[in-house]
Amino acid sequence: MSTGYQVDVDELSGTVAKLHAVAASLDCSQTSAAYDTSLAAGTLGAGFGGADVLQGTHTAMQEWIAEMISTIQSLIHTYGSQTKAANDAYRDHEQQTARDFYSAA
Repeated sequence: MSTGYQVDVDELSGTVAKLHAVAASLDCSQTSAAYDTSLAAGTLGAGFGGADVLQGTHTAMQEWIAEMISTIQSLIHTYGSQTKAANDAYRDHEQQTARDFYSAA
């Protein structure tokens, strides 16, 4: 009996599919952060320095949120690609092992 480890390639595939669904759902959040939360000039007031600071801070937060979502999506894409490559390698190895086993018999 083998004491090695096994890789559940179906679970890897499922994980990749779930991660891609998360990445796709973040598209909506990124769009909302960039466009649905915009503040028109003067919305926070006019004629005092605090309004400009608030407007600038709001814009910086919009950009930061969009950047974080993009970073998460990139991480998911990278992890998904690596997981798919590992999944493919395990499947190829299993198929080669089966071919070797049956051709040796």
